[in-house]
Amino acid sequence: MRLRGTLLLVALGTRGPGPGDTDAQLRDRIRAHVEVLCSRPRSAAPESPDPGSPLDLCLAALAARVDPAGDPALELEAVFWALAYFLDTRDRLPSQPLTANVLEGLETPVQRAARHRAAAGVTLEGRQDLAVHFFAAAALTLRLGPRATSRMALAKELADAQALDRGTGTGFSFADLCAGEAGIRLGVRVKELGAGWTATLPWRMQDLMPGVAGLEEGLTSSALEAEFGGVQGARFQSRMRRIQERVAACNAYRD
Repeated sequence: MRLRGTLLLVALGTRGPGPGDTDAQLRDRIRAHVEVLCSRPRSAAPESPDPGSPLDLCLAALAARVDPAGDPALELEAVFWALAYFLDTRDRLPSQPLTANVLEGLETPVQRAARHRAAAGVTLEGRQDLAVHFFAAAALTLRLGPRATSRMALAKELADAQALDRGTGTGFSFADLCAGEAGIRLGVRVKELGAGWTATLPWRMQDLMPGVAGLEEGLTSSALEAEFGGVQGARFQSRMRRIQERVAACNAYRD
């Protein structure tokens, strides 16, 4: 099971808001949500007719914990960051510039080991990296907006391609971009729904994230240029439209 670099790109050199009351409240909510995920039952109740995947159960558990009297934006961001953090078993998110304020130092080493054990087997299409990309993109969209998040997702993949050129990275991944695009769409959608988001949005990953079969991965910079003409190439733009069409076809995002 691969876990690629997170959606966030250190090289951007951008930092999120400084610590304050809002981030302190957000950290408290994230910490509480992660504790719930770590102590959750590993399976649904026997009487559940269609419990869904382990990730579906995690998502539903946190959606049920949202405080209806709380700040909707903070509540949403806390849910998405908690899921991304829970599944980040390579522990890369806390060290990223945009997330250090809210994710760094949330747990002790003992708690970290327990989280890693609890997250085992919680995947999206058999991979944790896709789920981390998805939920981090949703959280960042609420914090920074969809355009900034989309630019960071692309910049991160280009950096991965350059790293693979040097023999140290995982390469450019259209599958990662698909997960990021779906997360962005989720962030936009729940912001539109406002306070009623938990009652109206389907909380199954199959409704929120399309499959990534057939999307190219592990591309070096030269392969991206040769096969797709770089990011400005016609084939690259065609692949991005294909990703956007897949995401738009998900039940949660249909108009």
